Amino acid sequence: MGDVIHSMVGESGFKDNTKQRVCIGWRYPSIDWVKINVDGCRKGNPGVAGAGGVIRDAIGRWIVGFTLNIGIYTLVGAELWAITNGLKLAWSKEFQKIVLESDSSLAVDLITKDKIIIDKNYNLIMQARELLAKEWDIQVLHVYKEANSVVDWLANYGLTMSFLDRSSISFNDPPAGLYCILYYDLIRSTLPHLI
Repeated sequence: MGDVIHSMVGESGFKDNTKQRVCIGWRYPSIDWVKINVDGCRKGNPGVAGAGGVIRDAIGRWIVGFTLNIGIYTLVGAELWAITNGLKLAWSKEFQKIVLESDSSLAVDLITKDKIIIDKNYNLIMQARELLAKEWDIQVLHVYKEANSVVDWLANYGLTMSFLDRSSISFNDPPAGLYCILYYDLIRSTLPHLI
């Protein structure tokens, strides 16, 4: 932490492109809160998209996760699918204090800012906003991808599911391929990120 990187630009001299290296990792929610991490992914442009999410408690224990294959879709659309499914799942489990984290700042802005964009994602945006307006305490945060590794795995796993079956699959226990990543989250492992 604290590394500083500078870059030179041509003969015009020194351009202040200072970046700081910080350590990023998943963080536990407060006591009595749960955390929903969500992610979307897409392979190709255009390409097949997937979404995934997980709900964990204040000691990092897996409560439930999900994955789905969305079909051909945009990346921001995949992120919005993940957000909407994560919120629906949390509501169905009757959680009252929730932190929702996504590594898509655009998706977070689309569901939390006053500006409304009418495009092919409009229905997903409005579904997410309706869910956010329900009777619960909720915080919506943008996080860097280094804090979202578990759901990155789940979103990519969604791509392996049948293209014809667009239903969400829930996991009461984590898939075996996630054990190592979950362990790193539990021990508060971090990865470097330039800001």
